[in-house]
Parts: sequence; C-alpha cells; structure tokens
Amino acid sequence: MHVSGFSAGITLALFGGVQKNSMDRNKVPVRGDIHIVVVGDPGLGKSQLLQAAAAVSPRGIYTCGNTTTRAGLTVAVVKDPMTNDFAFEAGAMILADGGLCCIDEFDKMSAEHQVLQVFLTLCESFP
Repeated sequence: MHVSGFSAGITLALFGGVQKNSMDRNKVPVRGDIHIVVVGDPGLGKSQLLQAAAAVSPRGIYTCGNTTTRAGLTVAVVKDPMTNDFAFEAGAMILADGGLCCIDEFDKMSAEHQVLQVFLTLCESFP
C-alpha cells in the first residue's frame, strides 16, 4: 500500500464515524470508530505518521510496543509514597479512550501482550 493509503486510514480513524443503533433492543449497537493496522516496509514513515496522528488527536496517545508493559497499556496498581495507599494508574489504552491509541512496533511485543490487546479490542467492540 502506498503512503497515501496509510494517511487516509489514519485520517479516517481520527475523525471516526457514527454509532449505529437499531430499533430492536436485542441487537448490539455497531460502533462507528475503526481500528487500523499499518503494515509496511521499513523506512516508509509509519512511526512518524502515528506520532503525528497522536499529536493532532485531542485524546491521542503514542506508545512503542517494544518498551511498554502489560500494565503500561491497560492499568497499573501503584503505591502512593506519601500515604502508602494503593491506587490505579491509567495506561495508554485507558487514557486514549474515545480518542486515538497508536501502538507502534506491535510485532515486537510479547505474545502475552498481543493476546491481551486482541481480547481488549474484542471487549471494546461490544458496549
């Protein structure tokens, strides 16, 4: 695919779509936002396009798959040094909810991370 195809897909992801609701209350609503996967040869500027898209998006987060942890993508439990209480700290996917979460170098993530990502994507698809 040509670079213009990449930028067109990212642009569509930035603007999103309209959620479709059926009159039948037994049907699951169809979400309007799309997921895209950008695959290509090295040197095409995929990372730069993702970084630019995350910078433009009001709720855009860019993270690199080979340096993130499972907790870095979802949520982590951290201990507050002042109060010694535990609290949740939001990860990249939580911070980008309703926005754009760009995960670069997805193929460098461990298989455990990739399975978690697919599971979370499936869960998001069914509100």
